[in-house]
Amino acid sequence: MLSGRARKRNPRADALLEVALVLFSTKGYGEVSMQEISQTSNTTYSLMYYYFKNKEDLFHTAVSHSIDKTIENYNELKEKHSSPIDLINDWLENNIEYSESLKRVVKIMLEFSEKRDGSPSVASDIDYFYKFERKLLADSIQLGVEQGVFKCKSPDETADFVSSHIDGIFYGALVRPDMNIETAMRELKVVLWRLLSYQPMAHEEV
Repeated sequence: MLSGRARKRNPRADALLEVALVLFSTKGYGEVSMQEISQTSNTTYSLMYYYFKNKEDLFHTAVSHSIDKTIENYNELKEKHSSPIDLINDWLENNIEYSESLKRVVKIMLEFSEKRDGSPSVASDIDYFYKFERKLLADSIQLGVEQGVFKCKSPDETADFVSSHIDGIFYGALVRPDMNIETAMRELKVVLWRLLSYQPMAHEEV
């Protein structure tokens, strides 16, 4: 998954990417200049071009960087939980906790979608992200079926449904500022438990 010069975990480059992510997601690719990113991040113009060839290179690296961070977070959740119920619960809570940064990821993915032909590596990163997310869900559902806590004929189809619905929540939040992501995520969890014929225990938060 690592690609691009600034993907080598250089703290200064990573901080620059975070600033670029915010600017690209709030203003749009065409409205952001390298000079604005330089000024906002307190980075010299020459140092920016040491890390990145141009604005497009910076944009592509920022997209991939944000995806890498999200996947690393999901991997930490996988390592933390052995129970599929706990993993799915924590994964959905994670989407609530980091909703603002995830909205930025979704928005820059939309921005990038018009430029997919220009960077096969970033297109591959985006495809990998969705495959990883769906596999995490499908594997958790399958494990729950094997443990007898879930009932599901097609974990893959259910995972696709949940992943697509989460996309819809974040896309909706971008165009409807009054949309409550936390409420939508909790409603999705209720629907998912019903699909899996799982009845939460009294102490479990729904």
